[in-house]
Amino acid sequence: MSCKTENKIPAITSCLASKISPVENPPLFIVVGSDDNTDPVAISWIQSVMDGGTNADGSKRYMSFYVNTGQKVAMWSEKPDLSAAASAAYKAGHEVSNHTEDHLYCLTYDRKTKEDVNTITKTIENAQNALVAAGIPAKHHFGFRTPYLTYSDNTFVAMKNVMLKNGAEFLYDCSINAMDDKDGNNFPYTLDGPADKNGNVAPDNNEDFNEWGKDNPVREHKGIWELPAHKVYIDPQDYAFVEEVFKRKELDYDWKHITGLDYNLWNEAELNAEQTTRAYMNTLRKCLSGNRAPLTLGVHSQFYYEERGDLYPNITDPAEKRRSFIDFVEQASKIDGVFFVSGDMVIRWMLNPVSADKFKPENYRRT
Repeated sequence: MSCKTENKIPAITSCLASKISPVENPPLFIVVGSDDNTDPVAISWIQSVMDGGTNADGSKRYMSFYVNTGQKVAMWSEKPDLSAAASAAYKAGHEVSNHTEDHLYCLTYDRKTKEDVNTITKTIENAQNALVAAGIPAKHHFGFRTPYLTYSDNTFVAMKNVMLKNGAEFLYDCSINAMDDKDGNNFPYTLDGPADKNGNVAPDNNEDFNEWGKDNPVREHKGIWELPAHKVYIDPQDYAFVEEVFKRKELDYDWKHITGLDYNLWNEAELNAEQTTRAYMNTLRKCLSGNRAPLTLGVHSQFYYEERGDLYPNITDPAEKRRSFIDFVEQASKIDGVFFVSGDMVIRWMLNPVSADKFKPENYRRT
C-alpha cells in the first residue's frame, strides 16, 4: 500500500483502506481522544497524565482533544478558564480540534433525521472561530469527531465547506466505528473512493459490518482521511458479568465489542474500574497480536471529575475513574513499540510510514 501526497487544498493523499500495514513491524499507535472537555480542571488533569510519563522508548506521549466551545456548560466566551486549559494543552504539543460548537446531533440514533448541511457547517465554523480566538490557528485544526458518533454524509460535506472557506486543515475524521472482524481493523484511509455496492466509500461503514451503513452511506469526499473509531473488547474474565448486564437491559447487540467510548463502557456495560482497565488492556493485546492498526480510544475528560451514579452505577467515585485511566496508560507505556500519539500524527505516519524501531514521535508533530 502506498499513499501519495498532493500539494493542494486539501493537502492530503489518495490511500485505499487496508488491513495490511504499509510497513513491516509498524508502531502500535494509541490515540486517546478526549471529547467535549467542559471542565478546565479535568482538561489539565488528563494532560498531566500524558505529560507525566513517556512511551517505552522515552519519547513524549501525545493525545487529542476534540472540544465543544458553546455548550451551556462549556461557553468559551463566558469561561476563559476553559479556553485557557485547551490552549495550554495545545502549547504542550497536544492536538486540540473540533467537536462542534454545541454538541449537535448530526443524525438521530434511528438514522432517520439528518441535520442539514448549513446547520452542521455553522456549528463547526463557530467552534473553529473559538479555537482561533484562543490562539489555536485554523491550520492546526486537524481532527474532527462527530458528537455521539452520529455522523451523516452531510457531516463530511460540512467539514469540506469549512476547509475550503476558512482554511481549516481537517486531515481526518474519527467518527466511524472500525470493523471488528477476525482480520483486524483497517488502517486509516481516505474517503476518496471507490464506492462499494451500497454507495459507501468508507469500508467501516459498509452495512455488512455496521448498522449505521444501512441507511447512511458515506459518499466520496476527496482528501479527508478516516481514522476508524476502535471498539473496546471486553476481557474474557468479565464476559459473564457483561452478558448478564445486557440481558437485564434487553440490549440485543454484541456485548463483547463495545463502542470505544468510556461512556459506553460505564453506562452500557456497567464496568467498574478494574474491569475498565482490563478491557483496555485486552483490546491493546488483540491489536498487538493482530495487524497493529491504530487503537483509538474515546474518553471524556470531564467524566473523571463527575460522580453520576445514575449513569455509571459501578464506577461512581471519580478517583476510581482516574485511577483506572492512569493504570492503563502506565501499563501500555511499558510495552516496546507502543506509542501514545495524537490523531494527526497517525495520518502523517501514513504519509511517511516507518517501522516501530525507527519511529520517533517528534518527526510527526505538527509544524
